[in-house]
Amino acid sequence: MGSTLIDRLSRLCNQEQWSILVFLPGQGEILNMMDELEKFSHLELFVLHSFVPYCDQEAAFNPASAGKVKVILSTNIAESSVTIPDTRFIVNFGLKRSIVMNQITGTPALTLNWCSKASAKQRLGRAGRMFPGSCFHFVTRKFYDSCLAEYDSPEMLDMPLENVVLKVKLLLSKFGTVTEILQQAPQPPLPFYINLAIQRLAESGALESPSEESEVTEMGKLAVHLPIDILMTKLISLGFLFGCGADAIIMAASQSVQDVFSCPSRLFISNDRQFSQQLTNSMKSRYFYDKNQYSELIMMRNLFLSWIKDKSGSWTSNNSVSKVRMRQFDNSVFEIANRINEFVNNDLNNIRNKNIWNTNALALLLSHDRANKGIDKFFCVHDYDRLKFICCLAFSPLFSVSSFPKTSKKIEKIEQNLGSSKKITLVISKIPKTLTENELRSDINNFAGKVDNVLIDYDSSIAILTYQQTKDGYVYKEQTNGNSLVDDIPFNAKMLFQLTEGRGKLTLSKSKVYGDISCSRLLLWKSVTSNGVRVRPNFRSPLGFMCELTNQIHYSVSASYMGGQSTSLFRGFGTTVLPSYGRFAALSIFLSLGHEKTIVEIGTSSNECRSFKVKDCSPIPFSPRLDSNDLAFINSFRKFIRTSFPTLSFDSNKSEEFYQMFLKSVNKRIPQENQKNKWEERKINLLKNSYILDDIYISENSVKQENQKKKPKKLTKAQEKAEKRAKKREERALKKKEKADKRNSQSKKA
Repeated sequence: MGSTLIDRLSRLCNQEQWSILVFLPGQGEILNMMDELEKFSHLELFVLHSFVPYCDQEAAFNPASAGKVKVILSTNIAESSVTIPDTRFIVNFGLKRSIVMNQITGTPALTLNWCSKASAKQRLGRAGRMFPGSCFHFVTRKFYDSCLAEYDSPEMLDMPLENVVLKVKLLLSKFGTVTEILQQAPQPPLPFYINLAIQRLAESGALESPSEESEVTEMGKLAVHLPIDILMTKLISLGFLFGCGADAIIMAASQSVQDVFSCPSRLFISNDRQFSQQLTNSMKSRYFYDKNQYSELIMMRNLFLSWIKDKSGSWTSNNSVSKVRMRQFDNSVFEIANRINEFVNNDLNNIRNKNIWNTNALALLLSHDRANKGIDKFFCVHDYDRLKFICCLAFSPLFSVSSFPKTSKKIEKIEQNLGSSKKITLVISKIPKTLTENELRSDINNFAGKVDNVLIDYDSSIAILTYQQTKDGYVYKEQTNGNSLVDDIPFNAKMLFQLTEGRGKLTLSKSKVYGDISCSRLLLWKSVTSNGVRVRPNFRSPLGFMCELTNQIHYSVSASYMGGQSTSLFRGFGTTVLPSYGRFAALSIFLSLGHEKTIVEIGTSSNECRSFKVKDCSPIPFSPRLDSNDLAFINSFRKFIRTSFPTLSFDSNKSEEFYQMFLKSVNKRIPQENQKNKWEERKINLLKNSYILDDIYISENSVKQENQKKKPKKLTKAQEKAEKRAKKREERALKKKEKADKRNSQSKKA
């Protein structure tokens, strides 16, 4: 319907060199509309979107080619900041994507909503600048008058309130509590969101306790001083505590700017070969700087260190990086380092080890001649485990665990018939019956890279692609502590996933669009602390279509979550995969969990703590299990963090000692022959008398319940009859209650 209207309006524009501006909510809708309009040869399409480079957006302001009608597909970016003089018609679909706070999950969510009347009037005003114009709203008059809001909601109602609460407590605490002050706003936020912000500030160390009367800590004052959110401030503070402050500043700054790598898209690249080539170059650059760490933050850190050495135009083009956004990234690093320097010199009082902040690395970031000073001395260049460790401590509890998708029995049989375990299998659906195997192989080789074998099952309309697992298939392969972090699929296979642009269907060219592409070894992510919630990393990063050819389970941590239309799916930003060797992941998560209630399951058959879990989620095992020495280390480490971190009273020597103890515990090997003495009660007492009692507790009946399961008591016949009678009574009572509830509901309806 929309494409038909645009075609008819274009007939009127052809004679006068007018243009048509179409408002759509996002990238997916713009791509779908482009597919619809490309069948009209007299239309010349342009796109205005934040992902589109500035030079390509400028083309929308030029006159249309001879015999063509200019059609601009735009998000709300053209609502107020852009004016196109020759616009004659406006087509407004009345939708927008905006960030709102989800009360169920307590996280911001990017959702699809109806625009307000004020926004509709603003869009209408984009036409008629040079001559009379018309606007077509794709809503009825009745819906417009009764359903659309008058104005957009204020930002205070749609964004997290952590920074607002901190500023109110520091600047306006004399005038009342946070809730009392914010309730005086014209449209005050709900008390639920205020309490949620206070709780999160207390968990991150910015407040002394989760109450409105609590005082702001030194870390909270630093967070107000910096132009980043509270978790990024926590990351920087932990970085200085563990000797990698400059690295932490770079990683935190990377989350405050747009993606600096080029993001090729069919939004602005019409040539299919050019699109696939630019996409390949961009992904190769990302994989190269990721160094097989599968971490967006480490990838950006490595990229910035390379940028310090060479800021020429050839460097940006060779690495598929936007020079404008890279300079914004550089300015953000400089601004954060400068504000930390000011805070340390002026605002930080009564700090025991103030000199830990005045490091040479901080001075290096503030220097304009950073390339000639050397970086190996001031950065943890190859100590990736240390960087991942501070990410766990800073971003807790945003952890995820991997799993594999379910595959059909038919595909499983095909994979088994292929034989060698070194072969990687990909499946493409909706294959036309007229397509031959040689044609599909040729197309894949041209657009994504070499594929070893192609097999088409015409009955099921699927194609099975096989790749041989070789070292040449990877862009970059690096060993971590003697083990490869992920046994991933070859780069050529990954490029097929990238060609979908996150839309599911494989698009090799405009005339060659197939169904979705899948792999039985593709990793799916699920939240560790929120049962049933799925997490999807950025698909343009190395984690986007991460696969694991072995049965290894991986854990990851994200810098932030963004929800969507569904409350059971989050998008993870700044995601980092944790090392899989030893018990690095389990111990890091266990150490970093704050006020989240964590149940530690006690092993009764040996002298070890076998696993832990958060709320009703799946348990995370320790392999090898923890003994009493490990638990004593955990208690002392958590006490050290929770006492020194909020006050920024850092002891660099002690923190380094704790980190080395952590690595020793990670790589610990326990002999198989364990002494079988009864010490469970002693272990419970050890935890109960420790500092972690506030947020980690043990079910006192866990040992008794497990013993009861192992040795059930034998009941007499009389006792068995009594239990059966009691169960029947309970069932009758439940049935009576259900009937009574139905009667009450029916009477209320009547």
